[in-house]
Amino acid sequence: YLLVLALALLWGGLIAQLAHPTHRRLACVLPGAFLCGLFRLWHAPACSAALYVLLRAVPRASAPIASLAFAFGVQLALRLAPGGLSGIGNGLHLVLTLRHAALGFHLADGAPCAQSMYEHVAYSLSFYGLFTMPYLTFAQHEAAIHHGHAHRDWLGALAALCRAACYACGFIVLRERFPIAPIGTADFAARLPWLGARLLYAQLSLAQVRLRFYCAWNVAEAAGRLFGLPAELAASTDVQTIEFGSCARQRVRAWNTSVSRWLADIVYRRAPLRAAWARQLCVFAVSAWWHDAAPVQLRYYAFFLHVPFLLLASAAMRTAVYEPTLALLRARAPRGVALVARALICVHETFVFAYFNLAFVCGDMADVLAKWRALGWYGQWALAAALCAHVVGGRKRRQQ
Repeated sequence: YLLVLALALLWGGLIAQLAHPTHRRLACVLPGAFLCGLFRLWHAPACSAALYVLLRAVPRASAPIASLAFAFGVQLALRLAPGGLSGIGNGLHLVLTLRHAALGFHLADGAPCAQSMYEHVAYSLSFYGLFTMPYLTFAQHEAAIHHGHAHRDWLGALAALCRAACYACGFIVLRERFPIAPIGTADFAARLPWLGARLLYAQLSLAQVRLRFYCAWNVAEAAGRLFGLPAELAASTDVQTIEFGSCARQRVRAWNTSVSRWLADIVYRRAPLRAAWARQLCVFAVSAWWHDAAPVQLRYYAFFLHVPFLLLASAAMRTAVYEPTLALLRARAPRGVALVARALICVHETFVFAYFNLAFVCGDMADVLAKWRALGWYGQWALAAALCAHVVGGRKRRQQ
């Protein structure tokens, strides 16, 4: 993963020197074509060309349904095919799926579209800076192609690389000192019989998952800044919000912001559902399906279908417990007590998010359940307590 990002970064340094749009577009397509061949995505150019023909043939009003059905239909066909995709090949195809699915919606909204099949295929196969900006619209891509050389940010790229090095060092230390694999084993339970010690171990151990993503995303951000993308498009995460945010909703939005934008624009705002909770459930169901690979891995659904309840529980606890408690401590407790309480709340919220995120690092659903059992089902109990607080608080508000 990091090797591919490093190659993209080196190639980005070359693209940053090019000023002519034709040369920059070609320099973006070449690594995309190379990666497609390297990871057995032979179908990618043909699928992009077929989608171009399809969008030209259907009316603009039907373009969203056509592009969505085409993108996810290809994804389903690949999962059903023998062998399927895995690893980086699956990651590249996820980027391709997001771009193909979004093209019809942008066309229906009146956004500029590709004037030729070459432009369309070049946009689809431009995996440069691949994992930091999968939801780069065609208009944003073309703006970077034509004007990116004038807006490249060398200092921003260097700062992102320095952050990536720090996160990599932290990841290596935690991986060696607090590995994730032993959690849930008999030896782990014998070595740490007290639940509090196991939870503390897990808090330190699960931080390495976030650090790994922070490292990779910052390398990719450096590539995007060399390409000439603005900071809000090049960056794919807000570390400060994830680690110190006041609620789960902020953390979810700050995690992989590029995909979050796609889910918000294409799924949440356009789903034919009235209730906000139903649209939210639809978002996470689509996200679970998008992440999944052949054969079907239930662990992705175990994480994403917990997230709507996690958001509801966090909001309920903030209203019913956190804010009244902090207000009381600020008014009556010695100075600094409220700050300590705020830090403990932050640690708890971060840990619950990381607890459910175990589904991403485990091999299968049985491993996920074993690790959750070893941690005393902490996340599920926290959700149940928060939902009870939500029900009780709702009753009190109705009585008032």
